Amino acid sequence: MPPLFLHCTWRTGSTYLFSKFRNDERNLCFQEPLHEIFSRSQRDGILSFRSEQLANVMHHPQLERPYFEEFVDLIDPRVGRIPWARERHTIREFFSPKDVRVERYLQSMLDLAKRRDRRAVLQFCRTYGRLPWLRRAFDVRHAYVFRAPRDQWMSCLSVGPEYFLPLFCVIAALRDQDYRKALSAKLTIPLPSRGWLFGWLYPIKIEKVLKRANAYVRQLTDADLYRIFYGEWLLAMRLGEKYCEDIVDMNRLSEDADYRRQVEEAWQVSLVDCRIPRYDTYRLSASEMLEIEAERSQSP
Repeated sequence: MPPLFLHCTWRTGSTYLFSKFRNDERNLCFQEPLHEIFSRSQRDGILSFRSEQLANVMHHPQLERPYFEEFVDLIDPRVGRIPWARERHTIREFFSPKDVRVERYLQSMLDLAKRRDRRAVLQFCRTYGRLPWLRRAFDVRHAYVFRAPRDQWMSCLSVGPEYFLPLFCVIAALRDQDYRKALSAKLTIPLPSRGWLFGWLYPIKIEKVLKRANAYVRQLTDADLYRIFYGEWLLAMRLGEKYCEDIVDMNRLSEDADYRRQVEEAWQVSLVDCRIPRYDTYRLSASEMLEIEAERSQSP
């Protein structure tokens, strides 16, 4: 089986997928290789992310081992960290056309899996802006996984409003000038500039970037938040459809047994217990969300 790159956005059920692949000993799985923790943490920091601390809060499946345990084997003991991992790879270079350091970093995971005679499965939440060059750089199977946007937005609001929505806001602020200008004209407060978020002269730490983005997000209306989120959901879907062999609908995976069997056969993994919840009510009316979706679909 060829290596598999799973490209998702936050709150799609990606941790569930990671857990299913990890539980199959034929695979060597890496969750969110571009997470900010890998730019600085040593072994103890990586192992501190444990399921018993986060599963109930994040509605994640219970994992028997720490989320990032597999990355410990990538640490260079001479420097106490993982080679090639840099904080700027997390978000600041989200739309970079190519990054040699990221390429070497991800290749080290593929190489480790090959040495162990296992399939490498890498699950990402920070790659849709880099899909064009990732597709060119790696001879792997690429899959884009999505969830119904209204449910995903509600999940971001209810579970991690101080993390996920600011991240979507930062990514929107990194888009091209025409898009930022058109989106800002529809918002209560225009999108912050890249310089204000990341520092004008010297780059600032991701925690401070998210703190600034969170301060901005708290000033927005629910319509603003859905407008920003849906723009990124739509871009990720378009890029996924263009650059990935597999497009997988997590809602349909939960509800359609025939569809689930097709995905299981393609990926060689059991997903029989997949259950992605639907929301009964939303923070905006159906007509408001439909209007925003139509508007973003026609944006530059």
